[in-house]
Amino acid sequence: MGVHATGYTEPLIAAGHWYRLAVAVQNDHRYDYYIDGVPVLRGAPGEVDGRFSLEPTVLFFADENGEDNPLDVAEIRLFSRALSDAEMAALGGVPLPPSPWPIKPALSISQSNADELLVAIDSTMHAEYGCAYPLTYKITLPPGSANLHACKRYSSWHAYSTLPEKTTGDFFNGIEAVRFDYPNAIAYVSAAFAGDSDSLILKIEHPTEKSMPISFAGICQYYDNREAVVTASADDWAESGDQTWYRSDEAFQITCRQFRRQQTEYHRSPQSAGLLQAWGTRICLHLDRSRQLL
Repeated sequence: MGVHATGYTEPLIAAGHWYRLAVAVQNDHRYDYYIDGVPVLRGAPGEVDGRFSLEPTVLFFADENGEDNPLDVAEIRLFSRALSDAEMAALGGVPLPPSPWPIKPALSISQSNADELLVAIDSTMHAEYGCAYPLTYKITLPPGSANLHACKRYSSWHAYSTLPEKTTGDFFNGIEAVRFDYPNAIAYVSAAFAGDSDSLILKIEHPTEKSMPISFAGICQYYDNREAVVTASADDWAESGDQTWYRSDEAFQITCRQFRRQQTEYHRSPQSAGLLQAWGTRICLHLDRSRQLL
């Protein structure tokens, strides 16, 4: 942002966001740029009655050679003097109106106890999408931990159930499980929501010490913190009476056999379409860098 005569700022703005850009000019003294009240460039001042002096007519957005990109402008203010840094800071950024439709987070994660992690999902999203595939939660353990196991339950009145433990040497995909990385004091807990509960409670225990203090470190991008994921979609899978595209389409059969051979789950999400019961098929294959499955 700027011109050659005053100098340029570093890249500071991104498309799709509102900013308050201000310029304080006192020729032969200062030419300063501000974004949201923060000074971003002390530009080279112009001469009195030079290029940046005021004429009887002021032109806004009068680019004559195509250097400016399209932009939206909501407000223009002119002041009779160059504002100070403090006055620019008081102007601040762009006040955005509150949204008439408050955005609810899809997931909320909290800890009321040091040894439990509570994950809650938006009920509408849960009902529409099912969310039956396990997410992998990265949980920080106390240094020096060993011989632990992970548990889950869906509410405070349910009993905990123990998740199966897997290692990097095991071959597993898309199941509820825990993998401990003891050297780095991390547990990768893969767990899914139940169909009738919008909450999930996770806990790490020691056989003798029982509860362990834990902290939430994030949700892994891919299952079990894998390096990559391959997704195959078969959106023409359909069933209606005696007609089933899976049985009549050889490509679907080959695809499903490949995934079954690799012990990889695939899921069908029912969607009604008149009298035809259509099935959108989502097939997920998870990889780590030590294996190439297909």
